[in-house]
Amino acid sequence: MGRSKPIALGHLSFPKQGDALNHFKDLLARTPSGTQLKGNDYRDVEALLSGHPRAQEKIGVGIAKLVVENAEFDDKCFHVIRSDGSGDNFSYKKCIAGDPPPFTTFSVACRRAVAKELEDFKNKYFADHQNSAGKVKCPETGEWIDHSEAHVDHKSPMSFSVIVKFFLSSENVDPAKVSYVREGLYGTELADDAVAEKFRKWHRKNAVLRVIEAGRNFSKAYLARVKPTKADRSLN
Repeated sequence: MGRSKPIALGHLSFPKQGDALNHFKDLLARTPSGTQLKGNDYRDVEALLSGHPRAQEKIGVGIAKLVVENAEFDDKCFHVIRSDGSGDNFSYKKCIAGDPPPFTTFSVACRRAVAKELEDFKNKYFADHQNSAGKVKCPETGEWIDHSEAHVDHKSPMSFSVIVKFFLSSENVDPAKVSYVREGLYGTELADDAVAEKFRKWHRKNAVLRVIEAGRNFSKAYLARVKPTKADRSLN
């Protein structure tokens, strides 16, 4: 029901949350990385930033410019460059929908904790399996994909979300009480290195990974099918 509530951001108004999300998702998609925003795009993103739960912290001494830049894993996001030359990124989703639930925040931090291991897995998979054109075959589509088109997938039923849920239960962790280093550049990071290392070990033990085409839209039938394939690997 909350998604149908009108959204107001500065001079902008949207009939529902989904319309606002799509507006800024499309703006990001059509704007090349490295672009300084001008005109209507600047005004729209300035209004967007005003809706961030910690807008004043993000804006700081004042906005010098707003830009679109690459974040981690080749994603794009909005960045604010302040008048003193400092900068930070910000999530358009958080500006519109507010802070996520504690479990979501913890999951983001956990993904960050294993990000390097996932990237190393992807690089090794390409080194071991790529053809002469530098591509690997997606085990789900059968298409040959290059590094930029590939995504490291956690195979069902042990999706990343499930792995995080079992970790919380096993370690008796309350996600609402977890401390983080900070938001931004890029994403939430666990403040306790011991918790981060425990999760990395848990993830290595439980994750079954595959390299697939990044835009693959999994059907419910695929999620339910867990028969092993030659593409499956673990981090151990």
